[in-house]
Amino acid sequence: MSSDAPAYGLWLLVMVNSAIFILFAFSFFKPRTKRDWRSFGAFSAFLVALFTEMYGFPLTIYLLSGWLQSSYPNIDWFSHDSGHLLEMMFGWKASPHFGPFHLLSFVFIGGGFILISAAWRVLHDAQTRGVLATNGPYSYVRHPQYAGFVLVMAGFLLQWPTILTLVMFPILVVMYWRLAVHEEREVAAVFGDAYRRYVAETPRFIPRLNRMKEENMRRFSTFAFVVGLAALANAGFAKDGVASTHGQAGSMMEGGSRAMLMMPMMNPARGRELFASKGCVVCHSINGIGGEDAPPLDAATMPGAMSPFDFAAKMWRGAEAMIYLQREELGEPVDLTGDELADIIAFVHNGDEQKKFSESDVPDRIKDLMKHMGEEESDEHENEHETDEPKG
Repeated sequence: MSSDAPAYGLWLLVMVNSAIFILFAFSFFKPRTKRDWRSFGAFSAFLVALFTEMYGFPLTIYLLSGWLQSSYPNIDWFSHDSGHLLEMMFGWKASPHFGPFHLLSFVFIGGGFILISAAWRVLHDAQTRGVLATNGPYSYVRHPQYAGFVLVMAGFLLQWPTILTLVMFPILVVMYWRLAVHEEREVAAVFGDAYRRYVAETPRFIPRLNRMKEENMRRFSTFAFVVGLAALANAGFAKDGVASTHGQAGSMMEGGSRAMLMMPMMNPARGRELFASKGCVVCHSINGIGGEDAPPLDAATMPGAMSPFDFAAKMWRGAEAMIYLQREELGEPVDLTGDELADIIAFVHNGDEQKKFSESDVPDRIKDLMKHMGEEESDEHENEHETDEPKG
């Protein structure tokens, strides 16, 4: 492989490419502290070193020219394409831009920037609402943006490895690790037990291998829940919105086709007990008893004739928020069997049974949790009030 003239000394390309990637990284990283600026400065230096050797001066090729020329004598090492060292050394005969390492680098670089962008949106939304970021990429790792930067650097190393960037890469990884540890201490001081539970469930940088499987199973379970709820409700709601309490099989398809689904016995009295013991009362209230993080579920405020599929759609749209609140306030998502869910639905739509609901139905452990949450909210309001007071 040869070239008429060395394709280096293109310093304008060095400056343009460095500026584009550095500004893009800055728009997401937004350094504030000295530690942030050091990490961002090191990442910027990595990019400048990379593009300098890619378009300006091939330092690595010069330093290794003797060994490269003797080991691979049929390659013009001062042509631009030869900077793709891995393709050259592994004997890739076609254009190195379509070589396996070059194509794999695009996966790493593109995936890294997508991860950074997706994580930034979640983090910005969480900071705006004053809550802990645990959704999207943050449900897989605690520091997806730093993981994204590492992926980008790894991609560039696959595409255009140099001595300087190979030396800088582990230094930057350590800097991001130290920055992550420092940030975790700061976030733990703000969110306390909620963040410690999040840390216990979520890896720092590398997601668990079975995490995707668990996520897919959760989504399938949510879908199955909605389908089951629709089937359950298809058994019929009485005129006053009280679900049927008789087990039966019913047709669910137009035209006479029958889906033989056995409807469970729906016991609103049992649902009243489960509503309290399962922790639903922590977020929802009935008769003024319960939390305020989610809408009250008084039967009197329910629509007179609610479509069961509208009810299912509400649960579907709110599934992500419900799971987040359950993890935040109960420590883990609520686990319900089909029969338990049927009983709770019957209770939610039964005004007579709801009149019997009182604080005596709430177990002590749930009361303690609600009391603790109330104290935390009170402290937050006091802190906000103190912040609003004029200084001096």
